[in-house]
Amino acid sequence: MGTSGLFLIGLLACGPAVQAQTAPPSVTQTVEPTSGCPGDPIHISGTGAPPNAPISVFWSSRAYGIPVIADITSDADGTYSIDSVVPDTAGGTLLHGTNNPIRAIENKPGGRDLASTDFLIPASCSQRAVDRNQLANTGDTFAPLALIAVATIVIGCGLTMVRRRL
Repeated sequence: MGTSGLFLIGLLACGPAVQAQTAPPSVTQTVEPTSGCPGDPIHISGTGAPPNAPISVFWSSRAYGIPVIADITSDADGTYSIDSVVPDTAGGTLLHGTNNPIRAIENKPGGRDLASTDFLIPASCSQRAVDRNQLANTGDTFAPLALIAVATIVIGCGLTMVRRRL
């Protein structure tokens, strides 16, 4: 047996010099329903995450801002579940008429992406009628009183000017 044969036997006896890297977890995330408008309830769940791991679940869109849905810890079996609502898009964070990904990442330094699930906010959501009782009070009920007050001041000034001339 030559030196190459001895080298091969030594290599087999000592085992491989490099350990195999463990593959990242295969996380499956679902969002129910898969589309909705601001204010609609949603349920997000995932399986296959690292056990007892801190996870951030957040909206990720092409617009500025990344609103966090929840900072959670996965269960011992690697599952997580969140009940939330579609946030208001008045700040321009989410886009109507397109998919807005809901992402899950490990919430730690160097944490990796775990999952991404698309959620559609239809363009028709921006045209949804708003109940008047849900609007903020803008003072529109004060307008008639303000008009009466201004009219009273103008009449009072007019009477004062007429009296001074007499």
